[in-house]
Amino acid sequence: MWIERTLTLVLALAFPVGFSPAAVAAGGGDAARDPGAMEGRHFDPKGKMPSKYTIELQKGLRATLPFEDKRDFEETKKGFVAAPPYEKIMAEAGNVAWDMGTYEFPL
Repeated sequence: MWIERTLTLVLALAFPVGFSPAAVAAGGGDAARDPGAMEGRHFDPKGKMPSKYTIELQKGLRATLPFEDKRDFEETKKGFVAAPPYEKIMAEAGNVAWDMGTYEFPL
């Protein structure tokens, strides 16, 4: 399958534009859903925009990905029984220890 290549390319495409793995894990994935969402602004107010070279490289790589091939998305649903009735796991101290909702993305 192309999922391993896609993940590598997605990471290469996303992170130079101002993403960090922590930001994506924390739910900062709006731009990941829509690459144009970040156009003209940077994810981090202290960051700088990518160079024209980086933008052109990213566009070229995006053009090589088989977005019409939905097999990997279909295969992730095979064998899935049910989601748990909760999204957050609370720590004894009362804070959120784990928030599964931050990992949601549209399929």
